[in-house]
Amino acid sequence: MDKVVYLCGVPYREISGATQLCLTTHAVDVRWGFHYLEVKDTGQIDDLITAMQEKFGLKCRLAHPEPINSFAPSRTEAPGTVHAFLLEVLEDDENHKNEYRRKWCFPVEAKLRIRRKPVQWLVDDAMSKLS
Repeated sequence: MDKVVYLCGVPYREISGATQLCLTTHAVDVRWGFHYLEVKDTGQIDDLITAMQEKFGLKCRLAHPEPINSFAPSRTEAPGTVHAFLLEVLEDDENHKNEYRRKWCFPVEAKLRIRRKPVQWLVDDAMSKLS
């Protein structure tokens, strides 16, 4: 069985010199994290950027060409690798409504809201890349 490739978006914005990260979840879920989707290869970053706009109302651009980290998906997903990319949010449609929720957090709060360790580590990876 082939391993699946996932792309994960770590959206951020700068407000008055402070970095905020955008956590997401499905409307019926309570677990916050960063959105990821299954793709054929890591070159499909445009699919991730499109998904961020369609699902969450975040118009983004790739902040760094290389992933900030890679890790195994949760046990409920097909075996594979999640490649996380840092995305700078250019526009935020705060009135965007659908079956997903999102929350802007400072890094400390983001780490407290995320349960899964590899996803928590993405906060540190993002902040290290931005410094």
